Amino acid sequence: MGVIPASNSNPQQAPHMKIPAAFITLSLAFGNAQATPLIGVYDQTPDWTATDLNGNSHTLSNYLNDGYTVILDFFTTTCVPCQEFHQSQTLQTLYAQHGPGTADDKLMVFLVTYANTPELGGGQGSIDWITGTPYPIICDANVMDLYGLVAFPRVLTICPTGMVIDDHHGSIESMWDMCGSCDHLQADSPHDATLLGTGGGECTAADDSHTTILFNVGQQSLTNVAIEAVECGTGNVLSSTIWTGVLASYEQTAVSVSGWSAPPGDQCVYYRITSPDDDDQNDVSPQETYRSQSAVAPSTHVTLEVFTDAHGADWSWFLQSMDFDQVANVQQGSCADNTLFTQTFDLDPGTCWWFNITNESGYGFQPPGYYRLMCNGVPFITQAETFQLNGGSMVIHGAYFSTIAVTGLEDPGSNASPVQLTFGNEQLQLSVLKPGDFVQLMDAAGRLILQDRSSGTSMSLDLAGLGDGLYAVVVAGTNGRMSRSFVIAR
Repeated sequence: MGVIPASNSNPQQAPHMKIPAAFITLSLAFGNAQATPLIGVYDQTPDWTATDLNGNSHTLSNYLNDGYTVILDFFTTTCVPCQEFHQSQTLQTLYAQHGPGTADDKLMVFLVTYANTPELGGGQGSIDWITGTPYPIICDANVMDLYGLVAFPRVLTICPTGMVIDDHHGSIESMWDMCGSCDHLQADSPHDATLLGTGGGECTAADDSHTTILFNVGQQSLTNVAIEAVECGTGNVLSSTIWTGVLASYEQTAVSVSGWSAPPGDQCVYYRITSPDDDDQNDVSPQETYRSQSAVAPSTHVTLEVFTDAHGADWSWFLQSMDFDQVANVQQGSCADNTLFTQTFDLDPGTCWWFNITNESGYGFQPPGYYRLMCNGVPFITQAETFQLNGGSMVIHGAYFSTIAVTGLEDPGSNASPVQLTFGNEQLQLSVLKPGDFVQLMDAAGRLILQDRSSGTSMSLDLAGLGDGLYAVVVAGTNGRMSRSFVIAR
């Protein structure tokens, strides 16, 4: 199946860019039997021709070539959120203010459905979709199928270049602002670039690179761009990256941006182009939310251990994935005072997890109360690794962590792992590692002192700043897992 190509090599286009010649009308002679990828944000729209309820024929590319931003409102008659959005009159108002024949004359809207015409008049749990709708209504399963739809409502905003820039419905103001952003995604000057959003990351560590999408909206090829990662609230520059390559007009590419250190918790970041170009109004990306993790669980077999203080009834906690799938949820009032609770979970590998524990007594987590998450008896998150919020009488501690899949788990203290340890000159040398192995150093109380990921087959840990006592080193990766205790005695 073809789509509009994301490139145009002709630098002499008029301000309203015509869709490239390769933007051909697709055959609509297929139905649900053919799997179709979901068309989403920053994808190019397929073209189509269809007839509305009044017998008028419409071709999407004709509207785009004439400089219109097009909104497609996909719905089913029994979808209640679809009904609510239609009854909000948002698109009706936008069309009346900015549609064909108005002073702006920049916006076209289509209401698109699988339904047959009789179903649109209301009844059987639906509403009257026809009365008061000033823009075309298209009942065509083939058009619906082109976009790989799996859920409704789905409202796509499409720029004149054919790029989908939004897939949500919102207020009149927010949707019109989104339409206005098309002005900065039009190749009407020689040298111009912009950054597109990716939605942010899940659990990230300091050495993890991040991705932003570089899009060439200049009429000439793009060969280098300087990009900064910037913290939203403070404006602090977190990292800088130089991209080099060849990016033709209307092409986009993923750029790997260097990582940065961040305290555990949510962090808002945007990316900024710093090299000069012809339109500085589109040099900043959408804001992204990253979740800076406290640790990496070296196994998917995780135990939560909680010992309450004298205010146990005020404690509550939960553990859930970023998809809001909860594996633990203990409500306030469920816990006795000064009591040990343990729960063990087998978590999905390669997943970001959110641990939250709350005390509503206003006293915080008082000794001897404590909590910790452990793998094979070794703590990887304690109070020291959480970020902490206080609000009135509520004290909240939280941490993000990820899980990795490992095979051939070794018992703590086992010598079966191929990883070798050598001590000398205040250094702990680890060898026979695999690139990407996770290495953690902990003290006798289970507090995490150091966490790193090997970049090669060996690495060295500096022990000079540690006091005498018992320590443990944990290595987890494709070779399996080992945990080894050792004593520093000077």
